Amino acid sequence: MTSADNPEVAAETEGQSHDETHFGQDDLTPAVSPKRRVPAWLTRETGIAAAAGVALGVVLTLAVPVLASGIGGGGGARLNAAAETCGSPYGISVEDGGRTLTFDMAGEEDLIGASFSDIQCLFDELELPERINDHMAQTTSMDGRQTANWDGFEVQWSYHPDRGLDGMIFFED
Repeated sequence: MTSADNPEVAAETEGQSHDETHFGQDDLTPAVSPKRRVPAWLTRETGIAAAAGVALGVVLTLAVPVLASGIGGGGGARLNAAAETCGSPYGISVEDGGRTLTFDMAGEEDLIGASFSDIQCLFDELELPERINDHMAQTTSMDGRQTANWDGFEVQWSYHPDRGLDGMIFFED
């Protein structure tokens, strides 16, 4: 039976839209859900700020390890880069997957090896502190093997006039 057939229903529904008179399955709840109320603090600006905060968090999470590898961490990459920057001359080699750099400088009798300027280039690239550089310059053949540490690196060296300055630089974990 439609509202046109029943005058009482027609009078009750007169002026109402179809949506207002349509009911759900139990005939007690409207089929269309009411509008949700948005909390007052949740505005477009807070949504944008929250999204920006999440994006910044993701970027920092990904960027910090990468930046740290260039500042004392990631020594293997620094050893490779130093050798390449200095032209990877004979007498300088990177080993152990980039974790060890060996240097073999030419001496008075050992004529094959890296030059003083090649070795100094490495030290400059790896930011070897002056205190260690000075210690190396003062090492004599009587001192034996010497060791020093800086920024996650360990350097071991020995010096003899016949063999020159020889040593290894390790990246420490």
